Amino acid sequence: MVRWVPGEGFRVSHYSVKAVSSMGPHTEGSRDAVEEEFVKTCEGSKTEMLFTGLNNFSWYRFTICAHNSSGVGPWSRMSLEVRTKAGVPLPPMDLEVLQSK
Repeated sequence: MVRWVPGEGFRVSHYSVKAVSSMGPHTEGSRDAVEEEFVKTCEGSKTEMLFTGLNNFSWYRFTICAHNSSGVGPWSRMSLEVRTKAGVPLPPMDLEVLQSK
């Protein structure tokens, strides 16, 4: 769940919320490699969004911008990194059935 406090200013028609994947927790002086970006929109009256469709057990940072009839506002500062939950395990492979004697 991504939540935010609306900025001051004019009426907002909708928000764009961006999830940016990274290689793991940011440390001072490291250079994170960006793998993927996902952008979704929601109504201007909303201040939270359940961001679905992300990869399991992966690191993401989030940013948001507001839109209105005059255009698009600047992107917010990036959030701290969070890791999504692990998914269900993959099925076992190379199944063998042995006949008992």
